Amino acid sequence: QPGGPASAGPLGVSTSTEPTAKKPRAVPLCPRVPALDVRTALTEHALAKRAQRHLLRAVAGSNGGEESRRATSVPSGHARNAEAQLTLHGISESARDEFLRQARLEAESWLKSDAAKALEQARRKAVQEQLQEWYMARDVAQAAKDEQEQALQKQRAEAEEHARQQWRKRGEDLRRKVSEWRTSQDEQRVRAACESRKSTGREVQQRTVLTARGTRGLAHPPL
Repeated sequence: QPGGPASAGPLGVSTSTEPTAKKPRAVPLCPRVPALDVRTALTEHALAKRAQRHLLRAVAGSNGGEESRRATSVPSGHARNAEAQLTLHGISESARDEFLRQARLEAESWLKSDAAKALEQARRKAVQEQLQEWYMARDVAQAAKDEQEQALQKQRAEAEEHARQQWRKRGEDLRRKVSEWRTSQDEQRVRAACESRKSTGREVQQRTVLTARGTRGLAHPPL
């Protein structure tokens, strides 16, 4: 008998050297990776991925009964690599169309399921929350912008008021200096007039004295 007799292992499990046939892999009825977004479930890319999974499951199912016969001659890793390399472009057009048709039917059925509806509801809820966060962030940013604009307007108003006050102060200083200058000029003119009158009075007095002396001299000539 090929392979020799079976012997018990350390845990009491048979360690027969004869090759054992592998069980066929179960073909799942639903896709392993369902569409995460109902909006893209019927796109060309999503349908192609579904059809590719259908193709690989079909190949795995058809090869399941033959794996036991090929176990002694073909390594299982080689078989898996061959399956992985098989694509929709490597089969006939009619077969490819059939897999795509199955993919579309499966996608349409999935879109009607409670899981798809729950997923879409969760997506819309997430979008609504994101919109609310965006609106809140926008309102906060707008409030900060308005506050900054108000602060700038206040600064500009204060600067303009300060400039007006400085201008008024310079005008008042100028008017005060002009008034002081005019007062000084008036005082100087008054003093000059007083000095002029005093000088004129002294001159008149001197001429009067001299005239009086001259008159006395003529009236009483010396003997």
